[in-house]
Formats: sequence, C-alpha cells, structure tokens
Amino acid sequence: MSVQLVILVVYMIALLAVSWYSTKLMKKSTNPVVGFFLAGRGVPWIIVVALLFGTAIGGTSTVGVAEQAYTRGLSAGWYNGAWGIGAVIAGLFFVRHTRKWRKTTVPEIMGEMFGPGARYISVISMIVFMLVILSLQFVAGGSILTALLPQYFPSMTHGMILSAIVFVFITLIGGMWASGLSNFISCLVIIIGVILSVFFAVPHFGGWDSIIAALPQDLPQRAPGRWTSLTAGLGAGMIFGYIGSFVVQGPGAQSTAQIAFAAKGGKTARFGFLVAGICIFPFGFICAIFGIIGAARFPGLERAAMALPRVVSEIPPAVGGTLLAALWAADVSTAVGILMAVATMVVNDVIKKLLKIDVKHDLLLSRICVFGAAVLGLLMAMTIVGMVATITAAMAITSTFTIFFLSNIYFPKLLKKAMGFWMILISLIVFVLWQYTPALSWLKPALAGQVVFLLIILNIVMFILFAIFAKEPANIMVEYAEDDD
Repeated sequence: MSVQLVILVVYMIALLAVSWYSTKLMKKSTNPVVGFFLAGRGVPWIIVVALLFGTAIGGTSTVGVAEQAYTRGLSAGWYNGAWGIGAVIAGLFFVRHTRKWRKTTVPEIMGEMFGPGARYISVISMIVFMLVILSLQFVAGGSILTALLPQYFPSMTHGMILSAIVFVFITLIGGMWASGLSNFISCLVIIIGVILSVFFAVPHFGGWDSIIAALPQDLPQRAPGRWTSLTAGLGAGMIFGYIGSFVVQGPGAQSTAQIAFAAKGGKTARFGFLVAGICIFPFGFICAIFGIIGAARFPGLERAAMALPRVVSEIPPAVGGTLLAALWAADVSTAVGILMAVATMVVNDVIKKLLKIDVKHDLLLSRICVFGAAVLGLLMAMTIVGMVATITAAMAITSTFTIFFLSNIYFPKLLKKAMGFWMILISLIVFVLWQYTPALSWLKPALAGQVVFLLIILNIVMFILFAIFAKEPANIMVEYAEDDD
C-alpha cells in the first residue's frame, strides 16, 4: 500500500470518527431539524471560522486556482483574495444583522419579505448556484485521486464517485455539527499540507529562478510578465469581477448565510467572518505557485485541472500524501457545506411548504435531500470545464439577495413587495442567457467577461424603478435580541 493511500485512509477515518461524535452534539438540540441544519444555533466563533474557511478553500480554491495559474500565472490567486475580501465585508456590514433574524434559509427570508412567489423563485435560483459549486468539488476530487493514486483510480469518474460517497456519508451522519468539526480538522490539514508541499516542491523542481526560466512565453493572448505579476495575467477587469462576485455572495448565498444563522449570536458570526476572511485572503497565491510549476515542468496537459495533482505526484510520497489529504480535505469541507445548504432549502422552503408532513419525518427527508443533491451534482460534474470561470459566473446570481439584505438593514423604507419575485426571476434569466446563449455576447468585452457587473447594474436599476413606482411596501425583517455574549 502506498504512503499516499495510507495518509488518505487515516484522514478519512478521522473524519468519520468526528462525524459520529457530532451526532451526540446534534441530539442536544430540542428540535432535531434545527440540530441537523444549524447545530442548534450554538456554533462558537472558532467553528464559524472553520466552516467559512472550509467553504472557501475547496476544490476550486486549490485545484481550480492552479488550473488558472497554469496559463495566467500568480494573479490567479485573486480568486481566494476576493473570497477573503467578501468575507470581511459580510462580517463588517451584514452577518450580525442576518443572524438576529433567526431564520434558516435565504428563500425563507425572501418569502417573509416579498411573499411565496419570491420564496419559490429564490429556491430555484439558489439551488442552481449551489449545484454548480457542488459539481466542481466532484471534479476536483476526481482530479486529485486520479493523478496521485492512478493504480486505484484509473479515471476521474472513479475518483468523483468515491468523493461523492464520502461527502454524503459525513453529511448524513452528523449534519451541521459534522460539517463544522470535520472542517476544523480539514482546515488544519489544508494549511499544513499546502505550505509543506510548496516548501518541498519549489526546490524539487530546481528552485524558483529555474522554474520561471522554463515557463512558456509563446501565448500572445496573455499579458507580458503574466507569470509573476499580481495583476497582469488576469487583468483588472477580471480581478474586480472576482471581488464583485464574492462581495455579493458573502451575505446572500445560502452556504455562507447558513453559517451565520448557525452561530451562537450576531457578534459571534461577525467575529468569525472577519477572522476567516483574513485567513482566506493569501491562500490562493500559494496554490497558484503549483500552477506555475506545472506550466514550467508539464506543458501541454490535456486538462489544466491536472496541474496541481501532477506537480504533487512528483514530490516525496510522504509530503505528497499530506497534500493529497489536504486537497481532499478542501473538497470535503466545501462539499459538505453545499450539501447541507441545498437540503436545508429543499426541506424548509419546498417540501414543508407544499406538503403536510409530520415533523417526525423531517430528519429523514433532510437526509434524502442530501443524497439527491449529491446525485445531481455528480451528474453535472461530468460536463464541467473551467472551474474558476464557472463558479464566479454562478456567484453573480446572489447579487439580488445581497441587495435585498443590504436594503432591509440600512434602507428598509425603499423595499417594495413587487421587487422580490421579478428581480430574482429576471436576474436568473439574464444569467442563463449570458452562460448558454449568444444573446448577450456583444456585452461581454465591455464587462471583462464578468456577468456580475451586468447583474449588479441591472439589479440597481430595477431596484430604483420599483422603489419609485411600486406601491405596496415589503415586510421588514425583525432583529431579535442577541443570543450570546
């Protein structure tokens, strides 16, 4: 048995043991569904940090960043830099307030503010976004296992299937507590594994100067000096597009909002988001180094997503095995959170609203939804190409929700009931047109290819028009007293 496989198996056993232990914590909640989805609203700040860091540092933030750095250089790290900025802004201006609303899902909030139509269109919009992210975790998991353990995983499909099984198993056992505690372990493994591997990889491939000298210079479509510049490879438009995408998804995406909802209180949520944002910011630039090494030493890879795994497969097995566990830890931490988010919305905002079901069946339904989300995400993963581009486009969908949250907190009198359904529906339609038809292709050069700019502008214009001409006010979310501190 290889060293890499032994390390991976030990890590998997640790995660399963933590998930089993989390069932005891989950049972302390008087409401089993709140215990499963929100850990009884008792998550301390250190687990908030672990949950958010784990959600941020997933397959896209490691394998995906290296994939982009394979052609664009160090500036690919701005994906994580933007994530960190978004988390800090959410911590400063949003999550203390949203935690005090004492809700479970973003669509639930939309329904209370704007009515049932807004609730159901929010579920559709948010599930599309969540399933895209989930599918990317399967792609990353398959890439990692195939590159580093080809004798056990001869194709990416095999690696994706095993990843899906582990993700689902952890989520089904312990819910949000399992997610938080496994993320805490995963974060430690990620930080140690990535830093240790960079420390070994650079000298193993001849040192930094030798790596830079070996980089290809025959891609005229990329900016000169792209490899070591913090901006040239991506360009200012794409960097600001990343920042815009993460600023709007921080408060408005179910996967991040649910972390705030599960915190012990508003102050706990705010502090956890701020600390996590600071920790997330530099991580992408470290992972981009793997993509640069891959471009220098392994040019012409069939899939650029194999850049990081290919580099790691060449360094000492013990180090490579640690990074294998770290990369897989990143996948686990993100995927478990996404599965929780999708299942929470389906149960609370669809099944329980449309069907009269006894509360004793809620936990079973929750677990069925986790399994169904995993199957859909795995099917989507078979067709995903370009991890970072895909996920940043999907994040733009959340811009509408963030505008509503911002207005409810700071400008509540401007909110009108008609806004909810129509703004969310139009944003979803524009996103689909941008992604899958040539209808809006003429706009892409002017907006640096970033749909988030279009959706932010569109939502602001629609918001102003509704605020002026619509009559019926929306319901304002009430902030309850602090639960902690």
